[in-house]
Amino acid sequence: MTFTNLWMWQYSYGLQVFYHPSLDFWFLWCSPPNWNKFFLPPIGDWSNSEKVKAALGFMEEWAVAEKFPFMMRRTPKRLVEALQKAEPTLKANEDRNTADYVYRSDELISLAGRKFHGKRNHLNQFLRKYQWEYVPMDAVLARECLNLESEWFNLKHGNLEELSEEDQAMAMLLGNFEALKVIGGIVKVDGNIAALAVGEKLNAHTAVIHIEKANTEFDGMYPAINQQFAANCWSAYEFINREEDMGLEGLRKAKLSYNPVLMVDKYSVSR
Repeated sequence: MTFTNLWMWQYSYGLQVFYHPSLDFWFLWCSPPNWNKFFLPPIGDWSNSEKVKAALGFMEEWAVAEKFPFMMRRTPKRLVEALQKAEPTLKANEDRNTADYVYRSDELISLAGRKFHGKRNHLNQFLRKYQWEYVPMDAVLARECLNLESEWFNLKHGNLEELSEEDQAMAMLLGNFEALKVIGGIVKVDGNIAALAVGEKLNAHTAVIHIEKANTEFDGMYPAINQQFAANCWSAYEFINREEDMGLEGLRKAKLSYNPVLMVDKYSVSR
């Protein structure tokens, strides 16, 4: 629900945003080309039960007018509880594929202890084996990444519409790096970009990582960009949210291997 995330994925979501002045709520309606239509959680005062109930009614009327079954996806538990207090008949099903992985930043930086033994070995292998450097990303480097043509990272497929959904989202982020005020970093091997990561402050205690891509031809490249980005940019934050796994088995295995301290559960809400 960060602005950056919504901006990156707006075309994949088919996102439309509407502000209701009397309710003082922002409504996020998604009409994606390859999924069923749905709402994202409305943005407003979730502690006001009357307004929450009115916001729910507004979305359900909207769904009837647009002729699709009411569905709200990626709903946090706090809002689920507020909605079910207002409307006890609402159904809420946990969606494991959209749960966020949250880690302690000091653990991602130090990789200390037995539970990080494998990651530490992979990182040390990388550090010993290659001539590398970490470089903070600026607008120039963001454009360089955007124009990079390689087997592991290539967003130059022509028009934005021709890219995959993930590549489209990354192009939207890198193409607006300065305007979005995000923070990025790259790792170069032998002077060439071999990995990149982009994130931002989520709140006073937590950073969120939006992009992490690496050339797996280099042993330990992913552990290197993960550890270096955390160490150089997020050591002042207690936690790092590395977002969801989208139900992809390999990505889930990789994210679990970093020993999250918290999963931020999300739910699909319907009648």
